[in-house]
Amino acid sequence: QLVALDVSERENVKAQLSDRERRLRMLTDNMHDLLFMVGVDGGTYRVESVNRAYLAATGLTEAQVIGQSIDIVLGPQEVDRARMEYARAVASPQPIVFREVMATPNGRLSVETTLSVIRDEHGVATHVLGLSRDVSGEERSLAALRQSEARFRAALDAGYDAFVIARSVRDARGAFTDFIVVEANEHAAHLVGATVAQLVGRSLLEAFPLSRQSGLWEQCCEVVATQQP
Repeated sequence: QLVALDVSERENVKAQLSDRERRLRMLTDNMHDLLFMVGVDGGTYRVESVNRAYLAATGLTEAQVIGQSIDIVLGPQEVDRARMEYARAVASPQPIVFREVMATPNGRLSVETTLSVIRDEHGVATHVLGLSRDVSGEERSLAALRQSEARFRAALDAGYDAFVIARSVRDARGAFTDFIVVEANEHAAHLVGATVAQLVGRSLLEAFPLSRQSGLWEQCCEVVATQQP
């Protein structure tokens, strides 16, 4: 007995799904951020998909990543951190965000990662979707800024003179009403019997009550008004 089945509808659905997956792949492969999807099977996490940006940034190949457990893809320290963050993401009703430093074949990579969890109809986590933004340049800039601030602070405290940077405060008519200390060195703080942290944020008139009589107030007003030392 010969039985004929019309599979045209099924084939049409498969073609539509294939086309949708192709378009999605084109989209993810043109992203600048690192995208990865990890399957969740109890306590096992296995990489199912990554985009080109992930491979380019890490120096890994698809063969080294796709289908592999995170224990193989990541280093020992990264695995422990990943497991902790994946578990935190699964337990959270909202996406989680964190920063980490990854050891890759291309070197150390600083990223800010957002993890979202995909769940089935019963609410069970099936996948963890990760999107990582390369913040290595930002981290280097912050490190350079901290070094610059440290040099600035060292220069301030190395001299024998009291040093204060103050922000002017004006009323509605534009007249000067006060100056607020935004930076000072140890010598300036010593003059008023305070620490630098205690001096910063205080009114100049409060911290140095004789500033009007000494002419300091008028000098500050003139410097701000004329933009000249």
